Amino acid sequence: TMIRRALLLVAAAAVTHALSAVPTKKLIAVTGSTGKLGRRAVEAVVQSGHRVRALVRHDPASSASDGATATGPEVIAWLSTLGDDVELVKGDVTNATSVAALVEGADACLSLHGAVRRAKISDLWRDPTVDADHARNVNYKAVAGLIGACEAAGGVPQPRRCSRDFDRMKTRYRRMR
Repeated sequence: TMIRRALLLVAAAAVTHALSAVPTKKLIAVTGSTGKLGRRAVEAVVQSGHRVRALVRHDPASSASDGATATGPEVIAWLSTLGDDVELVKGDVTNATSVAALVEGADACLSLHGAVRRAKISDLWRDPTVDADHARNVNYKAVAGLIGACEAAGGVPQPRRCSRDFDRMKTRYRRMR
């Protein structure tokens, strides 16, 4: 909706603003690069003159798209068109080996992945393929694993506030929910 689009634009602007002040080319590790915010962040980082190492789960599709209805593989194909400053690392954010490979040698890490619980509680006994812990594994355990991997890789710096405008937008969004 409109509020989400505004948040995406403000977040992408915050990333661009924060990186524009960095004088040397940096390597930025990104999770969630095929999501709506992630793909814009990757684009903003590359346009700011930095390199991106993006964690992706799928192989690229034969056709590239960054549209709102694009599939993960289509977005991966589109990310590949952004040039030599985008490196794709195949893996999963819940896999410690994948995450360690992602952050090794990175100067910063953008954690933009997330999972929404789409199943109802009643689905758990109707559909044995539903993983009740999926959202928790992705949204909590994977972030903890990412922080641990950053520390083990030499301490990728802690996240810090990029923009007061972004903080104000988050506050407005919380009030509207």
